[in-house]
Amino acid sequence: MTNKRNHGEGSYNYIPKRNRWFFKQVLEDGSVKQFSGKTKSAVQSKVNDWKNKGMLDNHKTISNIAAEWTKEYQLTGDGGQRTLDGYISVMDKYITKEIGNIPVLDFGKASANKWRNNLITKGHSNNSINKAIDQLKKILEYALDLDYVGKNYAKQLKYLKHTPKPKVVFSPAQLDKFNESAKDDIYYALFMLLVKAGMREGEVIALNIDDYKSGTLDITKTYDREYGMSNTTKNGDVRTIELTEEVKVIIESYLIQKSINSNKKIAASKIMFPTHSGTYINRGNLLRRNFKSILKNAGLPMETTIHNLRHTFISHEIKKVENPIVVSHYVGQRDLATTLGTYTHKTDDIQKLD
Repeated sequence: MTNKRNHGEGSYNYIPKRNRWFFKQVLEDGSVKQFSGKTKSAVQSKVNDWKNKGMLDNHKTISNIAAEWTKEYQLTGDGGQRTLDGYISVMDKYITKEIGNIPVLDFGKASANKWRNNLITKGHSNNSINKAIDQLKKILEYALDLDYVGKNYAKQLKYLKHTPKPKVVFSPAQLDKFNESAKDDIYYALFMLLVKAGMREGEVIALNIDDYKSGTLDITKTYDREYGMSNTTKNGDVRTIELTEEVKVIIESYLIQKSINSNKKIAASKIMFPTHSGTYINRGNLLRRNFKSILKNAGLPMETTIHNLRHTFISHEIKKVENPIVVSHYVGQRDLATTLGTYTHKTDDIQKLD
């Protein structure tokens, strides 16, 4: 067994009580670098990787760790390129730009609070801040997993608070109020696809008039606020859904009115739900100018998000079918467990929203 100091080369020790191998090296600045694993070879692999990357100091910045996390995700991540692009966008805008130069070991409670409060002061939305917090936790947990920081560093993670938005699901009575209020909005047909077909907001915005064919909709793409148009849906799947007779009438009536609209840019646009200039809708404007107005006029909870319309549709529809996978496929959810775990709500819970 190697001597602990070993002339600056570090030492390997096996502790039977913990059934783990440990490597320890005292660095020139007096700090200690440690790795552990179930086998000596596993620890040696970590040490070799650490040395090959020139990591003989404890001054790795958050930007350094973020870059390594990104490379690791490219090799092993479950999501596709679009998912990774989303993570990179969040890191660039809210993390590396704001706190990227801070050594990871210096990022503690005070730093976390200052960073979060700074994002709030700059006017970033609650949703954006929560995404940034989630991503930073991934980066810091990665640093912890690779022993770039000591085990005590795990205590710092609790200072990163994630406050999820309340998941609102309309009761039948609330749903009637929403539908009635939405009739006065120029995008009434759009909102009906969200609440009566369970489509994602980006999927509806991305629709072209050619996607509609005799009561069916081809859902092949999505429009993202960060990246614009994508030729795939969120999970990459393409699906065709059959609309109910009610929604079919609403869409066909809307398309007729669109084709004879006095605004030539709207009438000529191939986009199903264009703006006055014939372009794709800005999701922020749709939320503030249209959706919030509908909620206010209907007397519904103002904290409701547009995505909650999808929650509402799935939560009610899943109670109507014997096989919930039918709903899962209809709304483009690959994993039935996700549908059941995320979108099912007890009837009593829904009624409490009245």
